[in-house]
Amino acid sequence: SSSSSSSSSSSQSITNNNNNRNENEPTARHYSITHAGIGSTHSTNKEFSRLCQSIGWDSSYLSKSDMNVMLWRKLAVNCVINPLTALYGVKNGQLRGLKVKHRGQDIGVVTRRILEEVSSVALMEMESLMDEEEDGVDNDIELLQPTREQLSVPLLEAFVFRVMADTADNISSMLQDAKAGRTTEVRYLNGYVAHLGQDKYGVECPWNTEMCQLVEDL
Repeated sequence: SSSSSSSSSSSQSITNNNNNRNENEPTARHYSITHAGIGSTHSTNKEFSRLCQSIGWDSSYLSKSDMNVMLWRKLAVNCVINPLTALYGVKNGQLRGLKVKHRGQDIGVVTRRILEEVSSVALMEMESLMDEEEDGVDNDIELLQPTREQLSVPLLEAFVFRVMADTADNISSMLQDAKAGRTTEVRYLNGYVAHLGQDKYGVECPWNTEMCQLVEDL
């Protein structure tokens, strides 16, 4: 699956689509992609959402806060599924039943450790963004409560496992890139979480850092 997003100083939009890269691609320059399904479009611009709906697209309006929560949830999924499938050479749905130990831990524990770091950094970033945008402290607290819940480790974990099940037969893009010797996007997933946590908030993210390093060493 894939998503595309765009943003400006006043609005953000994201579109989800289901795309599969064909396995028999001969080179990095020559390959084909099968478009397997049309997803939904979400935007912080009401006029843009209405325009999408007028041409038959599945589209909805989201507040800036809800949009950022959605993006963090998608990032959480990618921080787990992409590096682990690349490292162990399995399809998305095979991760939960994988009988391997990583640093002495089973994949379920590794998943939780990655998500604990994602959740921590995401909540700090969301709180920082709300402090910049909102004037009233009471409003910040009111907005942060549902955000804390949606970005909590248990809900992120449930979301990741649901995506694993829904995309059970998918071969992640990172696994495909690793097999083909291409540069992966791990620096923009786990690497982003690790750098944001350390550089902006002084929080170490050893599990995401390790995922980044291991995938880049493939």
